[in-house]
Amino acid sequence: MKRSPLIFALLLFPLCAVLAQKKKKSKEPELHMMTLDSLGSEYKGQPYPDFSFTTLDGKRYNAGNTRGKVVYLNFWFEACVPCHIEFDALNHLYDSLKNDTSVIFAALTFETQDQLPAIVAKEKLRYPVASLSKEECSRLIFDVGYPTSIVIDKTGKIALYETGGFLQKEKAEDFVFNKLLPTIRQNP
Repeated sequence: MKRSPLIFALLLFPLCAVLAQKKKKSKEPELHMMTLDSLGSEYKGQPYPDFSFTTLDGKRYNAGNTRGKVVYLNFWFEACVPCHIEFDALNHLYDSLKNDTSVIFAALTFETQDQLPAIVAKEKLRYPVASLSKEECSRLIFDVGYPTSIVIDKTGKIALYETGGFLQKEKAEDFVFNKLLPTIRQNP
């Protein structure tokens, strides 16, 4: 008895549809931090590469003059949605740290020096921001992604490396205040 491929396909199609629907229901999309834990743990404790930048307010920072301080670097760019979602929480984080002379807080972007003042004003960023080349940003985040948060301890080693972001403001705030801030405070 010869079986027709058409009959087989007609019988198989409903089964595939049911399985696909079941899979779709059981796996609701979850918007979360795309943290590369294995990558972050790989970098933790490693010396951070040499860096140098000047913030919009004229302050110059580099690996040498930040030694002995905890450095928080946030890498972002204008078209990055998760970067924007972090902005408010980072403003509050900066407000809580700005009088702590043992901490340096800076946001780095490859947006041009000319574009940056308008973006900072539009987004109401209260923290120091600096413009670097796209290549330099990539080098400093190990060619991974945005947003990236890096905490460098007083000896110049990576205490925290997180890349990726959230699409919900509450999750971004949770990350900033329950993971980032404690890491900064643990490295006095």
